[in-house]
Amino acid sequence: APSANGKGTATIKADVIADHFKRGTLLSYNGVNVRITKSSRGLGKRDEAFFVIPIFITYQVFTQPR
Repeated sequence: APSANGKGTATIKADVIADHFKRGTLLSYNGVNVRITKSSRGLGKRDEAFFVIPIFITYQVFTQPR
């Protein structure tokens, strides 16, 4: 988010993104299943004209042996 808006806007946007990856969510693509085990946001920092907050998503993948 633009740093002129402060960290509030970035925090709200980060929470909206992290909410899409709630624990237990199952995502599938081309027969591969991914289960979200955790999502969290890190500490934000100012990066020139923006305030950036990293989002960490932990997941498990189970595939068939080759």
